[in-house]
Amino acid sequence: MQDMRPPLSLNSIPVDVQETIAFFVATSSSSGPPKGLACLLLTSKHLSHSLSRSSLPHLYALIFRATFDYSAIVRRFPPDRYTARHLADELVRRWECLKRIRAGTSGDMLEHDLWLLWLMCLENDGKNLHHLLTYANARSFLKQYSKLYLLPQPSTPLNSHPIAFTAPPANHTSVLQSAHPVASAGRILPVDSTRNALALSIFWYLNDSSSTAMSLNKETAAEKAENQTMLRLFVFAAQKFDAFLAPWTHLYLPSPAPNPSSSSSSPSAPPDPFLADLTLRSRLITIPHLGSQPLSLSPPISAQAALLSFFARVASSLPSDDNSVAAALHPPAVGPPGLSSTSTPAATSSYEAGARSDALRHDEEEEGGWGKVKRRSRDFDVDWERAVGCLDPVRREGKEGGGQGLGVWTCRGMFEGVWGGQFAFLDFDSYRDMLSGRTRAIYEGPFGLQPQIWRLTETLVLRPSHLSPFPFPPSSSSHPHSSSSSSPPLETFHPSALNAGFPPTWTTPTATSLSPANLDAEVLTGVPGYTLVSEEEERLLREGWEEERKEGKQGGDEAELERKEKERRKRRELEERLEIIVTGTGHSAWGRFYVSGRVRCWDGMILLMKEYYPDSRGKWLYRGYVVAGGAMVGRWRDSFSELNYHGYEGSFHMTRRS
Repeated sequence: MQDMRPPLSLNSIPVDVQETIAFFVATSSSSGPPKGLACLLLTSKHLSHSLSRSSLPHLYALIFRATFDYSAIVRRFPPDRYTARHLADELVRRWECLKRIRAGTSGDMLEHDLWLLWLMCLENDGKNLHHLLTYANARSFLKQYSKLYLLPQPSTPLNSHPIAFTAPPANHTSVLQSAHPVASAGRILPVDSTRNALALSIFWYLNDSSSTAMSLNKETAAEKAENQTMLRLFVFAAQKFDAFLAPWTHLYLPSPAPNPSSSSSSPSAPPDPFLADLTLRSRLITIPHLGSQPLSLSPPISAQAALLSFFARVASSLPSDDNSVAAALHPPAVGPPGLSSTSTPAATSSYEAGARSDALRHDEEEEGGWGKVKRRSRDFDVDWERAVGCLDPVRREGKEGGGQGLGVWTCRGMFEGVWGGQFAFLDFDSYRDMLSGRTRAIYEGPFGLQPQIWRLTETLVLRPSHLSPFPFPPSSSSHPHSSSSSSPPLETFHPSALNAGFPPTWTTPTATSLSPANLDAEVLTGVPGYTLVSEEEERLLREGWEEERKEGKQGGDEAELERKEKERRKRRELEERLEIIVTGTGHSAWGRFYVSGRVRCWDGMILLMKEYYPDSRGKWLYRGYVVAGGAMVGRWRDSFSELNYHGYEGSFHMTRRS
């Protein structure tokens, strides 16, 4: 008897089984977009409709979770930001971006693609890195970008023309300038731009931070020379590449909005190359993320990423049996490509050839090597909080969205302990020549490194309620730090940034006065009225902060919510008066020294004054951040130059020892 049943087909299979088949087809390949899913959808109109992104967004959300790292997204965003629909759209957006990166055809989407690569690095726990390296060939992409935007483009001899940097227009409000290099009669040099900051941050992550398989020793001599040339401008030209989210001279942020009449300046006055720009500017940029939802955040700092890469490469160039970094460490002078006998040979002009070369190098890595991640997404959680919380250093009236910053409890304990590392300095004559506009000093000037050790202790103190670090009208009763009419009249005190926030008459506390038995807040800060915060008081305040973070915005009884809100306001007013004072000792090849300073809790910037004893070798100011992986990186400068002038500056890099 003839079987009259219709032939079996995919259309007759239940939808849940079709979903399962589609999921395994889409995730069967470990690298590259889900081509198998596209082929499956082409088998029939029925499948194309029933398994489409609009019909089954949760299927594509599952594919996203299986393909890309997901835990950081859950940690950093509320649930309504990563619904199935959002993740389905993000899956498509990411593969479109990675295809452009692989082909080197970003074009007008270049900045969009750089943002997405950077966010994938911050969210990486192994999967994202795999796709960036094995499919997108991100390292080849960055090589081409650096040749166009991060390396100088010479047209005449190095010392024929001064350095040419663009100055922001008079109505310029963004902290970053144009993304394109600056053209001059003699050469084209990189600028401090969002694109360059993103590219340098991705470069550091992919080459120096993310994977044990990506060793600096695998770079060729030409690549090392070219990369070192690329980094030197961002490392040594401190007057053009700021290393902070807001000018370091502002110790307390966010600051009240300035008076428009007092902040106006003459737009016709030419910029003075020796004057420092200490203007507070918004860093807020809105980009698409998670299905093109708007996300406001602050871009990374180009100098910070360059410093991290620079110190990693200098350390790797040391002989394996040389434990003294105090010796002359600077490598042979390397000028921009094509201009000296030590220049790097021209790389292959074909983008595809560079991609094939990198692909061959990937194949030579041990199997699974790219999954050995040194920096996981949790290591970047504080960096992420900076990016989304430190948007505008000015508290602008009637405007929201500037971010509240990190806060005292995120910064507490960040600097406590023993630190070891190096500080770098450009030869003084070369630094002077650089400020005068001689390009050769940046790329060929000799530099040195000195090792140093810090032993730091944090002390939490409370500023008296009648003191304010911000200027305000004497008759004002609505100052943000005045909580009631019965409070004592507010007084403005003027901390000196050149003295690490201490009064000019303040002297470094001795070891005896810093002992727990003799510790006194007024001696520690040099300001009458400061008090120490006890361990019990600190514990209660921290628990209140942690409870608020866990609760978020929850419903409940109106009276109970009002009571909790009053408690939170009272605690926040108290937290605004908390300060973290840092003291300690250390030694370097120059001798022993005291260090004293404070933490700017808005963004976690440390400001330390380093004073040698018993021999007087001057006072030196260190400003920097603790970043992913526990490294402290930043710049130092002399304390003799006025605040509004560029001083003699260098850089430093420290890692925690205990």
